[in-house]
Amino acid sequence: MKRILCRVASSFRLVKLVPHIERNDRVGDSRTDEALPAQKFLNSEMSSLATFASIKEAAVAAAGIATNELKCKKHEGRSLLISGLSRSGKSILANILRRNYNYQYLTTDYFLKVFFSIQDDQARNSFKEYFYDDIVKRWQTGLIIEGDDFILKNRRAIAQLDHEIDIAGADKLSRRWDIPFILLGNANITPDAKVKAFRKFSCKHECWTSTLDEDTIYKYASWLIRVSEQLRNVANSQNMHYIELDPRQFDYCIEVASHQVAALAGLMPKTS
Repeated sequence: MKRILCRVASSFRLVKLVPHIERNDRVGDSRTDEALPAQKFLNSEMSSLATFASIKEAAVAAAGIATNELKCKKHEGRSLLISGLSRSGKSILANILRRNYNYQYLTTDYFLKVFFSIQDDQARNSFKEYFYDDIVKRWQTGLIIEGDDFILKNRRAIAQLDHEIDIAGADKLSRRWDIPFILLGNANITPDAKVKAFRKFSCKHECWTSTLDEDTIYKYASWLIRVSEQLRNVANSQNMHYIELDPRQFDYCIEVASHQVAALAGLMPKTS
């Protein structure tokens, strides 16, 4: 246990969050320091993590740092968990909701390097569970947390195309604090059409998919579709929220989705 906490402490001392304005690769994504005040997750205060008696204590302390720069505002909308694979539309949806309803916004990308530093799967999963639970406990209204970390089991730095899907943790978090958990996907499309959408997007915006060769991007598109189908089936069988974002009608779909999610959060929909 002490060894694990030392590794976590080391990560907290060394890792800094790169402001998202430097990796702005999304349509309508105007992330700025003002819009996203939580630009630093890790600081020297966490150098004492190794002295914590348990993973839970360390995770709760980390959650405090992760949220200490968020602006506390009175907010009527319930907090939201949004997930799906990369390039499924979750960040664009989160930003529309942030702009229209003044949500605070965190992405799980902020925390991945810390999670990756914990090599033991059981310890890492325990840390994540306590960490996200404490964040939502602090912010039951007015906060969006989005990322694929909510659906990928034992996520690694580079997601494998056979990565196991597991939404149990996020579903448990959602039900415990009565906040919506939204799954996004692109199930109703062919791999060729999805690849075309990738290429069209990367012509106008910086995007990691532009670095992939044709074979790799086709395999990723196929995997995204398979995972989307899986998420949709799980959502339908367990009375959860799945939203299809068809890249061929993306602007229309994302606007409809923003209204749907606003309603789930208890807000009156606005035109984006």
